[in-house]
Amino acid sequence: MTRNRQILPGKCPAGETSVGNLGLAGSEIPPLMEGQVDAAWLSRAIVEPCPDGIHCHPEDVGDMVVDAVLTRVSAQGRIALCGMIASYDGQPPPPAQPAMILVNRRKLQGFIISDRMDIWPQALTEFAGLVVTGKQLVRPIGPMSNADLLPDHGRR
Repeated sequence: MTRNRQILPGKCPAGETSVGNLGLAGSEIPPLMEGQVDAAWLSRAIVEPCPDGIHCHPEDVGDMVVDAVLTRVSAQGRIALCGMIASYDGQPPPPAQPAMILVNRRKLQGFIISDRMDIWPQALTEFAGLVVTGKQLVRPIGPMSNADLLPDHGRR
């Protein structure tokens, strides 16, 4: 059974493995919840469902997630940088081993929602439906001590 979703349109063909916080989209790794995972668990959890490596990875967290995934991304694998929320507090973002990107000839590409405002209403409707049905959990966050570090487009 093929389990993947077209994160990068036309770039992650059926049969390739996409890993990330995409449990609803059919990824192999369950969504990561704060406090339920550490680096050792994450590294082990990635190996079993992805014995041939990870072909596509949508990265939006940073921190130990990107470091663990980089150890499993296949040669010439693709990483879509959709956010680095772990670094929004002013700490330097991973990866801890950036040479892995070069040595394995991986492709990284950044994506910002403002580039795709044409699909924002549809995405918002879809996400709201997941929240209402309980398929997507949402937790409130408190005030950010370093909100001034967020890009301007995040405060509109």
